[in-house]
Amino acid sequence: MIAVDRLEPESALASELAFCIAVEEICNIQVPRRAQVIRLILCELGRVGSHLNFLARLALATGFETVSHYILRERELVLDLFELMTGRRFNPNFFRFGGVAADITEGFIERIHEATRLIEIRLREYHALMIENRAFVDRLAWQGILSAESAVLKGLTGPSARASGSRFDLRKAEPYSGYDQFDFRVPIGTGTRGTIGDGFDRVMVRLEEIRESLLLLSHAVDSVPAGDYLAFHTTPDFTVPAGEAYSRVESPRGMLACHVVSDGGFHPVRIQWRTPSSSNIEILPEILRGVTLQDLPVILASFNLSIAEVDR
Repeated sequence: MIAVDRLEPESALASELAFCIAVEEICNIQVPRRAQVIRLILCELGRVGSHLNFLARLALATGFETVSHYILRERELVLDLFELMTGRRFNPNFFRFGGVAADITEGFIERIHEATRLIEIRLREYHALMIENRAFVDRLAWQGILSAESAVLKGLTGPSARASGSRFDLRKAEPYSGYDQFDFRVPIGTGTRGTIGDGFDRVMVRLEEIRESLLLLSHAVDSVPAGDYLAFHTTPDFTVPAGEAYSRVESPRGMLACHVVSDGGFHPVRIQWRTPSSSNIEILPEILRGVTLQDLPVILASFNLSIAEVDR
């Protein structure tokens, strides 16, 4: 399979999944239920890891350097789980057309339960160290306010848009990989300390998304169905029939879309991407107008943009 991990290293599995879904649509491949749940588990692990990395960077931007080290400690748990399951901590290249590269590793499910329990405890610590800290709140509340209308107009998606009141989440709107089999909540901004759509709401939405992903992981690993983890094994002469397909998944930063065109040969004619950061960055000229220099890095960090996605 073509390596698409480097589109965005923190969301590597989301890009793998979008590419696989598009090719599977062209080839009319039916993915086994077991493989779908394994994909879901790994994608939610990636969401937790990405949001933890966001919190660590935001802690640095606001002057909470010690807290950032605590958060990165928990992110190591996620990377350890990736290494246990896929053999790699970054750029796993684990998804395959029709499923995944390998079945669940021995001890993986037990380690998931341990990690989710520990991260849930740590989230309460982060809440005390950051959310209840007046200095942290003052740096983010009423800063970088984004209205729901502006979010829709500029095509923003993901946690940054949901912090402004949007409820759009592809896992709910267009379920894929078995998400419709699990019950989970989509957090939105409530203006708890400032106003809806400010920097503080963008933090709170991601914190709540981590909690929802932990619950989703706990349920998913306990209900992995029996069966095959791969529909078929590709051979060196595997080709994709002529055709095209467009797929969308909910990456940690928002909607990630992939358009694949095949002429029936060994290589795709074209692969086009719609990445969340490249669309979310469009709002910055409006948001940053009149902002003081000291607030600039904090507001930018609150949007969790990826330069790799923008500069792809």
